[in-house]
Amino acid sequence: MSDAPEVAKQFDEHLRSSRQVWLLGAGVSVDAGVPLMYPLTDRVIELIKRDSDSQNNLAVKLIDFIR
Repeated sequence: MSDAPEVAKQFDEHLRSSRQVWLLGAGVSVDAGVPLMYPLTDRVIELIKRDSDSQNNLAVKLIDFIR
């Protein structure tokens, strides 16, 4: 005897639940053009360093230390 009809019924009930939560993994929005964390972090650091007055800038020092 197959449990498929019961499983389908439970699945449908879960999808209709108002208390539903979806967990999505890293990279789920890559197809929408949102970069992954490492490339995004690299880009932000690049922009901060480029826009800083000098390499002695406190923000640059802090980011380099954290990284």
